[in-house]
Amino acid sequence: MKYITKTHKKVILFIILIVLMNVAIFTSFRQSVNLSIYSENDSKISFFYDNGHPDYPFDDSHMSQEYFVKSSKVQNVKFPLDIVNSNKLRIDFGDTSGNFKIYSLSIQKSPLYEYVISEKVFLDKFKFKNDISQYSFEDGTVNIASSGPDGHIYSTDTYSNLPIKFKNSFLIKELFIACIALFILFINKLLLIFRSLPKLPIYYKTIKEKFVIKNTFLKNAFNLIIIICISIISAVILDVVILRSIAKVSGFFNFDTAHRYFLNSYVFSFDRIYFFSSFIFIIGLIVSLGKSKAHKYRYILAFILLILMVLGKFTGSSLGFYDGMLQGNTPSYQQSTLLGNPQGIRGDEWATEKPYYFAQTNANPTLQYFNKNLSFTGTDMVISAFAPVKDITVIARPDLWGFMVMPNDYAFSFYWTLRLILLFMASYEMGVLLTKKQRFGIITAIVITFAPPVQWWLSQALMLMLMSGQFAIVLFNKYLNSKKLFGKFISLSGLALFALVYILTMYPATQVPLGYVFLMLFIYVLIENKKNKPFAFSRLLQYAVMLIPIALVLYHFYSNSKPALHVIMNTVYPGSDRPWIKLPWDFELYQFVNIFTASIKQPDFLNASEISQFFTFTPFVIIVATTLIFKNKKKSLLMSLLLSVSLFLMLVSWIPEVPFFNKITLLSFTYPVRITYAYGYSFTLLIVCLLAHLEDKRENLFTGRMPLILSSVICFLTLCIMTNSINIFSYFKSFSIGTILMILVVVLLSYMGFLLMKGNYNSVQSFIVLYLLLSVCSTIMVNPITKGTDSMFEKTTMEQIRKINSVDAGRWMVSGSPTISNLVTAQGVARTTGTYYYPDWEMMSIIDKKHEHINLWNQFAHIDMRLTDGDLEFSLLDHERSLKVNGTNRIIYTPIETARDLKIKYIFTMIPIPQSIIDKGEVTLLYKDSVDPWSIYRINY
Repeated sequence: MKYITKTHKKVILFIILIVLMNVAIFTSFRQSVNLSIYSENDSKISFFYDNGHPDYPFDDSHMSQEYFVKSSKVQNVKFPLDIVNSNKLRIDFGDTSGNFKIYSLSIQKSPLYEYVISEKVFLDKFKFKNDISQYSFEDGTVNIASSGPDGHIYSTDTYSNLPIKFKNSFLIKELFIACIALFILFINKLLLIFRSLPKLPIYYKTIKEKFVIKNTFLKNAFNLIIIICISIISAVILDVVILRSIAKVSGFFNFDTAHRYFLNSYVFSFDRIYFFSSFIFIIGLIVSLGKSKAHKYRYILAFILLILMVLGKFTGSSLGFYDGMLQGNTPSYQQSTLLGNPQGIRGDEWATEKPYYFAQTNANPTLQYFNKNLSFTGTDMVISAFAPVKDITVIARPDLWGFMVMPNDYAFSFYWTLRLILLFMASYEMGVLLTKKQRFGIITAIVITFAPPVQWWLSQALMLMLMSGQFAIVLFNKYLNSKKLFGKFISLSGLALFALVYILTMYPATQVPLGYVFLMLFIYVLIENKKNKPFAFSRLLQYAVMLIPIALVLYHFYSNSKPALHVIMNTVYPGSDRPWIKLPWDFELYQFVNIFTASIKQPDFLNASEISQFFTFTPFVIIVATTLIFKNKKKSLLMSLLLSVSLFLMLVSWIPEVPFFNKITLLSFTYPVRITYAYGYSFTLLIVCLLAHLEDKRENLFTGRMPLILSSVICFLTLCIMTNSINIFSYFKSFSIGTILMILVVVLLSYMGFLLMKGNYNSVQSFIVLYLLLSVCSTIMVNPITKGTDSMFEKTTMEQIRKINSVDAGRWMVSGSPTISNLVTAQGVARTTGTYYYPDWEMMSIIDKKHEHINLWNQFAHIDMRLTDGDLEFSLLDHERSLKVNGTNRIIYTPIETARDLKIKYIFTMIPIPQSIIDKGEVTLLYKDSVDPWSIYRINY
């Protein structure tokens, strides 16, 4: 019996896992209609299904949601529908005319079987049509041209007499399930392989020693050539083999986000090879140098990487989104997106901030503190997105220094790359400071750099605060331990710089709660260095000297920006008050959703940026940290401080607002979701400290089966709660094998909690490997890899705007899209429309003379202006499109007289100008684009 148990234990477990995952597949399966369709233009389709009425089986109460179909792309649309209702089916092609191709239509009966309506049978089945001018079968596809507002086809006998087909994809899913089961069974052996990776330098040195070259120069040159060759070969394999394979697999499983991310890998790109080989080259140098030398020369290695990235003009910007908005390209255009999906939800990066940056560099004169192209009196460019300026305040933004001396493409790459490198290095230094181990510096750097909030808010203030705060703490520690005056001077100067960076991020919603975490770290450094007398008179004098340049820069900034700050504080939004928005009850569990938002599907209930969180392992970390604190009271200072501040901030974010307490603690400047970033960061540092402490232990932290029991209970309770969360459970059920993935990820994170509670050396090593994989894999696909800025500037319309404005400069008005208006602003022209961080009172006083509509424009707003032959109107309704505008968007319907009062010379529009204005000769057409629906008019004076 003992022999049988040992021999077949893993087989039995394997079968149980297969059965459980198949139970999850069958119980979560929903019958559906699957349509593979192509549209020449952006359009919307919907389905109607049997209402049971004998005369006409379709009505509005028996219809699907509208599905958006992106232009020039084959898209799979899945509509959940019971098979009993799908025999009578109608497909609507939206309310505008368009051309479509249908590649396949199937009705999913079960995970095993489906009805497939072939292209030849399709015309017979869907023989009823309305507002359809073309309906034919050609080259394996059904071609449909809708010609009116009610274009549709329908069938009253969809799947009768059709053969039931076995789904080949089921076998692939079973293979995938088997691989997952094997992964779970042999996870310990796989972790051993990953844990052996740090031994690569030893293997490399062993091989290198076999090739004895006595001349040092030749030896180093040979070594460098080998690293370069390995880097290039590895990059080619990664790009051509691995990425293309991922694209195919993700496409098969209908993981649309991942498939689109890797889709560009089907086209060979030397730029991508250069990008990947640069990173592999740096890794090769680190392996070649060894741990101690790599640590010694870490900033040289970082500088080399910065140079390589800037020379390649690489960024992580989503500016490629403009390619979907403007498709007319100049002959010199090169696609900006090399790999990945431009993130539409990061519009504050590509559609707002970066146009402001280029409005500075392309203006004449350039880089002014107050840009008169953006408002009548001159927009404060430090308050507005902190764009690059030729002013002492730019010292607080090292990432913008490239704009002072470099062309746009290189400066933009410098901006993106330096931010990431500085954050990585600051996190590395923090990890080394807290654990006294270089290896944990690397772990800290990877976990923080790839944390979901950092990657989803990559171009925003959060990463600057983390970078500057960490560097400030590390430099303060170095200052206290410096023996030489020069070392003290350098440390204090760096501390002053990064303190200034932190202050001038000017986002108190995150600054204040993060400030509490850095305060705890500051206290830790003070106590650890009490022997160095941090409050000696000489040191206090040095602190005072350090504060002088900070105070001078802040005074200069306040003197210049006081008017803009006053205007912002008195706006309707954002104003001076910050609403306290409660967290959803299941917010902490959104961490499980974070893992898949970049690779599989973004959530519908909130945008991926807003739900992003650090992976905190909260119950496990609290249990382990509390246990260690009580067991090691003499060595628990750091853990006690980090646990205390984490729990304090967590408590504040979850309890109802306490106005008086929030005011005296400055937490009135923030709100719960921003506080989660602070305690998430604090928990992350605590996890690193726990791992470093537990690594030195050879015995288990808890005795017996306690870790297994606790982790199992937490796992079970987590699954129960998640299945009762409408948002989370609906999210996982919305994509293929989602329910399986939900169970697996809960089991995985619970297993990681088990490893943490077990607390011995081997468990810690396994946890570290999984922690790094979890961090990197969950966010590596958040931001695209882009090159240059052609998506913003090499558009036929933008080229024409620059040409016209260079001959006869004037103020521009854009009609139809505030986003495109910002792009026009980036060309270096004067504007009246687009995003206003604060209102242009002079302009608005011309438009709204009596300030009757002040509540609509006295705020952060996206302004769209359109000529009208009627009266002036501030509108929240887009009359031309019959749509209500969203959020802070405003449309101003402007008479021609008001446009002249504003001294507008040119109109860039996709909205037809009223014919009466054209007939009177009030405007002259200068340009009409042949690809995009945009035209340029000149107003006649």
